[in-house]
Amino acid sequence: HSLAYQMLLEYEGIIGKKRLAEQLDKKSLLLRILKHAPKLNGMSYEGMQLRYGLLQTLLNCFSFIEKHGEAKFREVHWKKDVEGILRIKDFYDSSFRECGYITYEEQISEAVSLLIENPFILKREQLKHPYILIDEAQDLDTEQANLIRLLAGDTGNLMIVGDDDQAIFGFRGGSNQFMIRFREFYPAAEDMRL
Repeated sequence: HSLAYQMLLEYEGIIGKKRLAEQLDKKSLLLRILKHAPKLNGMSYEGMQLRYGLLQTLLNCFSFIEKHGEAKFREVHWKKDVEGILRIKDFYDSSFRECGYITYEEQISEAVSLLIENPFILKREQLKHPYILIDEAQDLDTEQANLIRLLAGDTGNLMIVGDDDQAIFGFRGGSNQFMIRFREFYPAAEDMRL
C-alpha cells in the first residue's frame, strides 16, 4: 500500500492530487453534506459525531452497500430511510472524488490503473525496482498480485516467500492463489521448499 501511494503522489501532476481519506476526513465531508441534505427519516441527529452517532452509522451503511450491494442493503435495512441514505451516499461519493480522496483499498487499484494507462511510467517504475521481494505472499489479493506482476514485468527478478497453508486474509480478498499459481506466471522460477 505504501509503495502504491508513493507512486500516486509522485505522479499527481499527471493523474491529479490523490489524498488518502482518514476517518476524520470522511466524517467531516459527511457532516458538510448532511448540513445541506434533507433530514433522514427515523434517524437521530443528536450526538451525530459520537462513536455510534449518525456519521458513523451512515459510513457503516455506505460500507455495507459497497461490499454487499444496494439490493442487499434494501433487504437487510428495510426499516431505515433507504432512499434517503442512498441519496446521501451519492452526494458523498461524488464529493469524495471531487476532493481527490481515495480509500485505503484504492491505493493499489489506483496505482495499477496508473501503470496500465501510462506505459512510460510503468517502464520507469520497473527500472526503479529491478528486484522485488514479497513476504507473506499467501495473503495477496488480486490487485496486489496485479501490481507486483506489472512491476516485475518480464524480467522475473521476483522472489516471493510464504506458506500457502497460512492464508488468513480471505475476508479481505486475500488468497493463496497467486502463490500456488506462481509458476504459471513465471515458468522459469525456482521453487525452494523448507
